[in-house]
Amino acid sequence: PLFLVRLTDQKRVSTKPRLKVLISYGEHAREFLPIESFFKLVRDWSSAFAAGDPKTRFLLENSELLLIGLANPDGRRRLERDKSYCWRGMANNVDLNRNTDWNWGGTGSSGNIKSEEYRGKAPFSEPETRFVRDVAVENGVDAYMSMHTGARFIFVPFSDTASKQSRRRHETTDDQLRLAAHMWA
Repeated sequence: PLFLVRLTDQKRVSTKPRLKVLISYGEHAREFLPIESFFKLVRDWSSAFAAGDPKTRFLLENSELLLIGLANPDGRRRLERDKSYCWRGMANNVDLNRNTDWNWGGTGSSGNIKSEEYRGKAPFSEPETRFVRDVAVENGVDAYMSMHTGARFIFVPFSDTASKQSRRRHETTDDQLRLAAHMWA
């Protein structure tokens, strides 16, 4: 099962809309650190909010964090069961990052089930990617972050190769980068 954790100030008095940010962790089974950072974020922000920290109170009064702590539970179970610590995908080898309708079947994905970049049979063919999509749509999220380890990058909408070459940008790219810098400062 997949779970959604919400962090926000439920007693806020402001009437302006909150920024809704969806953050998912653990899409790749072999990436242990993102899941630990999920627990750290929940613990630290909850503790700081309860202690009355003004920065945390401001952030949670004006935003709602929607957190998916482990987006690939069956892949993690397979990794642990088989002690295959390089296993990346889901139990059926689908890479969740490639199982969406964004540039489906394009560069960086594969139709070969034995490839680490296997995209699955169709966009959103996996219940895990449908869960992420449905949370985003049902909650009207303003930003989505997928936490990974292995590189020190922040990818934002239109960070694919074709978009970079054509200098295509999303209207909220700058806002998302500012938010990410503020959240992790």
